[in-house]
Amino acid sequence: MWLAWGSVILLGGNTGCCVFMVSTDIQQEGSTRSRHVLTVEDRDGSRDYTLLETKYFIGRDIANDICLNSQFASRYHAMLLRVPGAREGEYFYRILDGNIDGKPSTNGITINGNKTRAHQLEEGDVISFGPDAQATYSTVM
Repeated sequence: MWLAWGSVILLGGNTGCCVFMVSTDIQQEGSTRSRHVLTVEDRDGSRDYTLLETKYFIGRDIANDICLNSQFASRYHAMLLRVPGAREGEYFYRILDGNIDGKPSTNGITINGNKTRAHQLEEGDVISFGPDAQATYSTVM
């Protein structure tokens, strides 16, 4: 049996000497929840980010959660926000152009070739941050 998020494990019998809570994205056996992945390609090559957190900052500055090596990317180019889905335990990610203060990035973002300020990400979406930096969103069962 797999442990679901929030499961409590009690070791040491009724004495309760050790209590652990599972806080990672471990799924129950037979679960249909997906793993969300963002594959970034820039001047540093390609790398995968498994998305587990509620928000991510994307941009050229090294303080970002996802750092882009591109002169065309703004220091704080975009944000990814996790949004609850229709069913319990399901969620999706929404990307917003700009920084946390609402200031848009210099060059904007395009999703599948269409310039936008915000977009609910779907399987296979290609996000462009400039001519030499892009990301592909995917879900893995």
